[in-house]
Amino acid sequence: MSSEQPCRSADTVRFTAVIGYPLAHSISPRFQQPAFDHLGFAVRYVARETPPEELPAFLHELRGPQWLGVNVTVPHKEAVAAAVDDLSTEARLIGAVNTVRKAGDRLIGHNTDAAGFLRGLTDAACNPQGVTALILGAGGAARAVAVALLQAGARHVTVANRTVRRAERLVATLAASFDAARLAAGPLQAEAVRPALRGAGLVVNTTTVGMAHGPAADDSPLAAALLALLPPGALVYDLVYNPAETPLLRAAQRQGYRTQGGLPMLIYQGAASFELWTGQSAPVELMLAHGRQAMAERG
Repeated sequence: MSSEQPCRSADTVRFTAVIGYPLAHSISPRFQQPAFDHLGFAVRYVARETPPEELPAFLHELRGPQWLGVNVTVPHKEAVAAAVDDLSTEARLIGAVNTVRKAGDRLIGHNTDAAGFLRGLTDAACNPQGVTALILGAGGAARAVAVALLQAGARHVTVANRTVRRAERLVATLAASFDAARLAAGPLQAEAVRPALRGAGLVVNTTTVGMAHGPAADDSPLAAALLALLPPGALVYDLVYNPAETPLLRAAQRQGYRTQGGLPMLIYQGAASFELWTGQSAPVELMLAHGRQAMAERG
């Protein structure tokens, strides 16, 4: 845990934030702030939109005593992993950071995405042991999902990405820690993903396609006709949480597949971040309630 703990309410206010670009979709302040308030910490959690060119300056600012730490979202997870002073074991294995905590003026990178993803998988009654999975995307979130699945005993994981070389690099990195026979990479194109879909019990979208306020808000990373190739009982898990029902999830539901949105994972990874910053157990049910309320207000 951090060598510095957050101040109580009578003390100087310190800050935490979520950083990323864009951030119009983020509801993290809506469930993190109530958690700090509930436990009486003098901490303010804000959304700090940070274009890539402003990231180095922000990380320098983050070393100041007013900051407790930050959450990191797209597109900064891998860049932050390369910039912090040290990495936790899970962040080093995943190669991406979604949480930075302070140790004095040092920045320590963590990754709570894997644990949050698995807890969301449990909520969806999906046992990762022995599952065959198709991951859409090859960024920091895809790394976390792949590591989580492989550690939990998935039989096989295929990573599909529009830029196939990026998927191949991710798989090559994972093969250094896991059995290469359990991994495959390919392009995220209709003909290429057909074989993987036919045998997949789990599809996980880690791209931003379908995300509100994103460049492809009305799109799905997989056409409905391709989803129909999935076996009965398959789970389609979209890490996008805003909107709660993405085009991908709507198409999957229409075809009778089980679905899971990204809100539970968001809350669970955020709760783990809260515990890293404070050394206290997170009020998870409170955070879930506020997260659901924030999404309901957005319709």
